[in-house]
Amino acid sequence: MVEVLVTDMKIRISIAVAAVALAFSANAAIDIFFLRHGETTWNRAKILQGSVPYTDLTAKGVRMAEETAKGMAAAGIRFGRIYTSPYLRARHTADVISTGGCGPAPIADARLREMCFGRYEGVRYVKGAYPDENLRFFFEEPERYVPQGEGAETIQAVCERVRGFLENEVRPLDGKVDRVLCVAHSLVLKALVRELSGDNAPAEAKKTLQRNCCVHTVRYENGKFSLKSTGLIFYRPEDFDGSPGPKMVAHRGAGDLTMPEASLPAYSNAVAMANDIVKLDLQRTKDGVVVMGHDVTLKRNMGWDARIDGLTYAEIYEKGRFRENGKPGNERIVRLDQALEIVKPIPEFWIDFKDSKGFSPEFGETVVDALKKAGIDSSRVMVATFTKDALAYFRDHHPQFRRIGHFSFKQVRDDNREIMEKALAFRDEYGLFGLNMPVRNLQTRPQDIAYLKSKGLWISLWFVQDAELAARYRSSGADAFVTDHVSDARAATEVPLAGVWRVKGEGFSGEANLPGTLAAAHLGKRWTEHDFETTMDLEQSEALVQEWKYEGKAVWSRTFNLSAADCERPMELFLERVMWQSEAFWDGEALGSCDSLATPHVYPVPAKLLTPGRHELKLVIDNSCRYNFSRCAHSYGPSMQA
Repeated sequence: MVEVLVTDMKIRISIAVAAVALAFSANAAIDIFFLRHGETTWNRAKILQGSVPYTDLTAKGVRMAEETAKGMAAAGIRFGRIYTSPYLRARHTADVISTGGCGPAPIADARLREMCFGRYEGVRYVKGAYPDENLRFFFEEPERYVPQGEGAETIQAVCERVRGFLENEVRPLDGKVDRVLCVAHSLVLKALVRELSGDNAPAEAKKTLQRNCCVHTVRYENGKFSLKSTGLIFYRPEDFDGSPGPKMVAHRGAGDLTMPEASLPAYSNAVAMANDIVKLDLQRTKDGVVVMGHDVTLKRNMGWDARIDGLTYAEIYEKGRFRENGKPGNERIVRLDQALEIVKPIPEFWIDFKDSKGFSPEFGETVVDALKKAGIDSSRVMVATFTKDALAYFRDHHPQFRRIGHFSFKQVRDDNREIMEKALAFRDEYGLFGLNMPVRNLQTRPQDIAYLKSKGLWISLWFVQDAELAARYRSSGADAFVTDHVSDARAATEVPLAGVWRVKGEGFSGEANLPGTLAAAHLGKRWTEHDFETTMDLEQSEALVQEWKYEGKAVWSRTFNLSAADCERPMELFLERVMWQSEAFWDGEALGSCDSLATPHVYPVPAKLLTPGRHELKLVIDNSCRYNFSRCAHSYGPSMQA
């Protein structure tokens, strides 16, 4: 199957390749490349990760790593050994570099782990709004920073780890390899600079945080390590510096309602879909247990006409089951502590006290304590609710929690000035950070969003449930979309090319659908009994095969339109699964070629080609065997055709 989309992500080939190749020509020394991992979900949200091991790369971070691998390969750089920090974000980056043809499988080494920030891990860092003076020191006057909390390290401790790694792991490789890659973290790169150059290092390399996927290089020669270069980039930075667009708020936990809302699978799905924010709807049982639930009763989700606050947690857990396909399923009600344990990798949280009559100071303090026990810093949490008593309580007793007021109005008017002034009065009364504005019936117009943003408010929109509505508001300046259907809302950042394509191969021409296959369109040659007997070997004789077959090059083409708004965004062509090689042409200009069975084929589209109006896209897909590693039903063979 081939799925074709043009998305708002952007990637291009690396720069200064020739110069890099000259700088690292083969010699008797060892060149050690220290590479910071790609962008993570917490990088995007500006949250300190430190020794947190489970944060992963964003799609942008993966593409940064892919472009870095391409740039290194184009420069003729291949590593005899690849090491990585054991943390997920570094391991993922190292795997991308390795599978990109740059070297062997990575080896995890704990000495490359990030500096532990102790009590500051999981804390948002926003310039001008640091939670305390000590963290400001870390970013602006690092010599005055004092590590605080369990396990917190100094930069000197990281220097000692890095020095030990070089002496005990790299030095013994002398004469065995000529290049080594070490995938690590920002403070490891900074420690490297400090250890090898001290005050003589370039000013850019002394910064607390280094750019994602930047490279510092070290030369080991004549028994000594020396810093050779800092801040090398094997991709075009400007291709990754654009706005990432509105954040996605997973409403009711799921992010896509293909499973019971506010259930354990729903929260796991919210993590898997890499949501920016997850909304946690809170109720309290008769015996004071905080549980997850959008409604005050169990009727809609469990078919049980009873209020949550009228039953004990044990009663609900024993008797209540979420309904699936109209029948009781296996999933039970979820406690707040269970939900927090699952969604911790998501950068930020909305806490919504759903029952306005049921809020109390005790309820608020129970939630604050649960967040502390889960190790979630208040800087990652927003109290986002219609419940004014909750907004007032957190304003007066826990002002460190940002507050988002849910604002509602039904009228669709040509002039919303009076309503917008009421929204600002709401902001002033409760000291709100932002407003959650309705768009289900197009009540809130783009000019309203611009007006509220001009007043310093953070704006989210509810509910953005489909691609059409998301497309309407994608350029409005809104900070976030609240949605039950993240996939559909994200589709607004894509120009879909699914549908009928013209296709031509050797001996045939016609039309076929993408996503789809030639076989599904009955194009190529029909299988005969003779074909089956002569083509299939003994191992494959029991495999199912397509009714139609074709092996060789086929040219797929279609036209499509770009709007002026589309052309304001960087784009890439994304082919989800291709068998086996592809070449892409945009209005006759080659975008390049890709060769992979297992990973998407991604083509950056140069900005000069992005003009409003009609365009033609041509794909040359060659499904013939590229490498004779044996035919296998799970990778390549007569039973598959894409």
